[in-house]
Amino acid sequence: NTAGLKDTLTLNITVTAVDDPPSIQTPAVINHPENQGHVIALSAVDDNNVTLNWSWGGGVATDSQFLLTSDGNLTFREVPNYEEARNNNTYSKVIQVSDGVSTVDRNFTINVYNLNDNPPLSVFLTANASSSFSLVENNSIVVDLNASDADNSIVSNFNTITYSITGGADKLRFDVSNAGRLQLLPAPDYENPNSADLDNIYMVDLTLSDGGYSQLYPIVVTVTDADENNPTITSNGGLGIASHTHPENQLAVLKVVATDIEPKPLVYSISGGSDPNLFIVDSSSGQLNFITAPDYELPSDGDGNNLYEVWVRATDEGNTSDEQRINITVTDVDELPSVSPSMFSTTEDVAIPVNFTVADPEGGTATFLVITSPLYGTWTGSGNNFTYTPDSNYHGSDSVTLRVSDGTTQFDTLVNLEVNATNDPPTAVNDEFFYDDSNFGTLGLDVLANDSNAPDQNGTETLSISSFSQPNDGNVSLALGASSLSFTPSTSFIGITTFNYTVSDGLLESNGTVEIVVSRASSLPSWRFLKKFGFYNQTSQDWIYHNDLGWLYLEDIAGVETYAWMWHEDMGWFWTGNTYFPDLYLNDLARWMSWKGSRTTGNTWTIYDQVDKKWLDSEKFKVARLNTVFSKLKNIDQVMEFVNSSPLFTQEERKVISSEFFFRGKSSTLESKGFTLSF
Repeated sequence: NTAGLKDTLTLNITVTAVDDPPSIQTPAVINHPENQGHVIALSAVDDNNVTLNWSWGGGVATDSQFLLTSDGNLTFREVPNYEEARNNNTYSKVIQVSDGVSTVDRNFTINVYNLNDNPPLSVFLTANASSSFSLVENNSIVVDLNASDADNSIVSNFNTITYSITGGADKLRFDVSNAGRLQLLPAPDYENPNSADLDNIYMVDLTLSDGGYSQLYPIVVTVTDADENNPTITSNGGLGIASHTHPENQLAVLKVVATDIEPKPLVYSISGGSDPNLFIVDSSSGQLNFITAPDYELPSDGDGNNLYEVWVRATDEGNTSDEQRINITVTDVDELPSVSPSMFSTTEDVAIPVNFTVADPEGGTATFLVITSPLYGTWTGSGNNFTYTPDSNYHGSDSVTLRVSDGTTQFDTLVNLEVNATNDPPTAVNDEFFYDDSNFGTLGLDVLANDSNAPDQNGTETLSISSFSQPNDGNVSLALGASSLSFTPSTSFIGITTFNYTVSDGLLESNGTVEIVVSRASSLPSWRFLKKFGFYNQTSQDWIYHNDLGWLYLEDIAGVETYAWMWHEDMGWFWTGNTYFPDLYLNDLARWMSWKGSRTTGNTWTIYDQVDKKWLDSEKFKVARLNTVFSKLKNIDQVMEFVNSSPLFTQEERKVISSEFFFRGKSSTLESKGFTLSF
């Protein structure tokens, strides 16, 4: 104290540990080369010597561009390419490090820098192969290579491209500029080649470099011949001014021909003259044509005197040319007359006068000759006045070919004829129906089924029944709105009954006849009628009574509707039915015959022998039939046995026949009756 007194006190001080945050050692700006994925291993220190943990700052869990491990390794997700710049090759990322207690952030900037990683290229050069060029003689510039380097696409002039001649058999003939222009110096002469092999093929090696990459390109330059000579027109005598005579009405004039020392294609063109717009020339062949065929009577040249002037030029690839001036005189020719009109029309079933107007430039008189007549009508007349008459009911197209002559020239002309359709009456076709209903109901009659619009086109008009008559036996009706008729038969009629009807197309009508074959009737239960076989009464299972043939025995009654074997006491077995009658096949006579008349009415019948072509009455038929019996008898005893038992002979005739056989060995009585013996 102030008095100089003192005392000593001992103090014990305890220092406690306080956590210090880690310290980031990696600089905030990181420069990173392109083409590498791993960027850096981040570095930090901590006085507690604990394991540090790295992560994205700013509350970001993951990053779309980078990967970050907990130990601080920073890597691009996609290896950066400077030439495909993203974010302008600059990336800003907040990264933090923690010691478990304290966390420190740092804003890192990663700059991707360019590397020389692309070779220089030229579209005119091919790697690992020769690049070929063609050079016309007397020219020096082969190609402007215009090489480029992808490394210069972001940073201009990052790499400097250099061109150099480094080899080749003709390297001393070539020069390349700093800009890449390759030249052959001096300009080559095709006729005097000085290439290494004297073949107009020059070879050089060109090296392209950007300081990092270097590539050698073999180059082959082929020198081609230049067109250094004028073509020469040789046609029309090769004259500078040529004359040509040309008939009117012709397009093709002449062919201009030129030659050239160099075997190269020539181009022909019209270069002038008084009438150049009237001509066209084929650029390849030199064929000169009028655009429109000239008419002597109506000249179209500038002077109107049928003298046309045109100049034609032949040009080669070297743009040298020769020219010929051509004077073309158009001459008169005898021209064909013109005929008009070439088309005539009429209506169906109406004749039409066909009068032609004929114009002949030379004023001649025309005559006509029919070469091909019309197919669907007749052609009459003379001079230039004719008449065409279409066939009945025809409509459509027709034509006639005429030969026209003016006395000097002739030609064929086709005259078209059009026949327009008119409405014709419809066609009603007669109908036949069969009634054979055991229940005796009505029969539908679709009479329109076979009718048509003919001769008009079928289906173009709707047909209907406009009226109908009544048959003598039965009744016909038409229901309202129906298109077919109904037939109700008489209860006591069988046979054929008819009626008429009228069909209409709405404007015109036509009549038809309907025939109904009525096979049965309710009040005639056992009688039947077949159209060809006629009337018959079925009285038992095997027998029928035919209206003309009488009693017949049938093995099959149902067969009468078509054909069956039948038996009659005077005819024996025969084959017929509704299919064949009145034709019959006689079994005894083994031939076909035709029946006529009736056995049941006056017994006035005859039969026609279809083999011998003759008619037989009942007596002659009996003889003919018995002759089949006599033809089988072998002696007189068999004949007399048959004569004595047959009802055909009287007792007196039997005695005479027996006596004739006894005394003469033959019988004139049998012969007089037409019988023929087989012995």
